[in-house]
Amino acid sequence: FININKNLLNNDIEPLKELLLELDKLNINGIFYYDLAILKLKKELNLKTDLVWSQTHMVNNYKTCNYYHSKGVKYALLGKEITLEEIIEIINNTTITPMVEVLSLPSVAFSKRKLITNYYKDLNKEPKQELDVVEKVTNSIYTLTEDENGTSFFSKDIVNGTSLIKKLFTGGLEYIIMRGYGIEEELFEEILNDTKLYINNSCTDN
Repeated sequence: FININKNLLNNDIEPLKELLLELDKLNINGIFYYDLAILKLKKELNLKTDLVWSQTHMVNNYKTCNYYHSKGVKYALLGKEITLEEIIEIINNTTITPMVEVLSLPSVAFSKRKLITNYYKDLNKEPKQELDVVEKVTNSIYTLTEDENGTSFFSKDIVNGTSLIKKLFTGGLEYIIMRGYGIEEELFEEILNDTKLYINNSCTDN
């Protein structure tokens, strides 16, 4: 799978067409998309590569999943904030193939603005590319990272739903996603290997 998870601008469209045509030759399983322009271009360019509807908080009910499936979308990455019961309900009532993220440092927000640069500019200091902030109501800590596209907000706490994998598979789920971004590489590899053993009923690590 390939992940194209950005809001697209008008000047992105022509390069994106070239990219999608190249990807279509690679025989990959699918393309995760955030911007609906990719769904439109799949039809316009008559691409054979399947798509994964991946609009974070939007992917939270089976009726909308079924709508996108009727438009030619094969997969949907379900939102991270819904419950296990809601996930199973979607699996049981959708024609699309759902995916669930079970391990990650979740992305919680994104802004096209250069928020870190602006912050340090106000302080008359040299900007950094990363900044930790505390949300005052819950005292939760978030990491902000900035690049040419804008500013991303990530939770500092690893969300670990690996204990639910068997319930998800028993409920009919075919794909889980584990993201290593921001997680210590050695720890992530250990969790990944244990998860493979767990799925095959051969894990001895509690």
